[in-house]
Amino acid sequence: MSQPVTPPRSNRLVELVLILLTPMFLCVCDNDIILARQAAADTLNAFGARSFLGVVIAAKIIAYELAALDSLSRSMADDMSPFLVLRFRSNATTLDRAADRNRQLLEQHRIPAAAAHLTPENAAAAVAAAQQRVQQAVASLRATAGSTPQATPQATPQSTAQPATPPASPVDMSDAERRTVWADAMATVAAEFRADLDKLPEAERVKEMMRIDVLTDAASALVSGIAPPIGKAA
Repeated sequence: MSQPVTPPRSNRLVELVLILLTPMFLCVCDNDIILARQAAADTLNAFGARSFLGVVIAAKIIAYELAALDSLSRSMADDMSPFLVLRFRSNATTLDRAADRNRQLLEQHRIPAAAAHLTPENAAAAVAAAQQRVQQAVASLRATAGSTPQATPQATPQSTAQPATPPASPVDMSDAERRTVWADAMATVAAEFRADLDKLPEAERVKEMMRIDVLTDAASALVSGIAPPIGKAA
């Protein structure tokens, strides 16, 4: 009779990460390894990593941050020499920077695959294309207005002359004019976002490029007479 096949254990990498993290939580779990493992798992889950690479990055953040706190705590000892105090605090600063770098990596890792096409170059091209479409729409509206025959005003006595007609208010705008005004505003905001991309960290830069993508798509849709896309994440 054949022996039952033992199914392979899933998430072996996660198991290894938990084994390495568990000792860091023993001191707050009365050396209960079960509780320490659960504490490590809860802390790891709080990062919401969705892949093995994300789990490793999250584990490094936890380890670096706990080690930094440990170094700071040791530097507060009363019998610590000034040299060791500075050494421990410098070590804590280095660990904190390492944790911050890994936090940025985790944010980049969370960027959806659909956003892979978002680059500063593509954002600049999208802004330029949207601005060009808006300019073409403005030129078309002006040409249409210029070709409309105007009624020849009849001469009136000087005493009864009426004041010049005020410029059209937003209420008097046609639908095409309103769409063009909104499209111009969206293209302008997208251009402002594009100008500030270099000042942002990588994770925030991608989010800003997603906003630029939404704005330029909406601007192009408005001047094309198409309803702007609804529900795209910014």
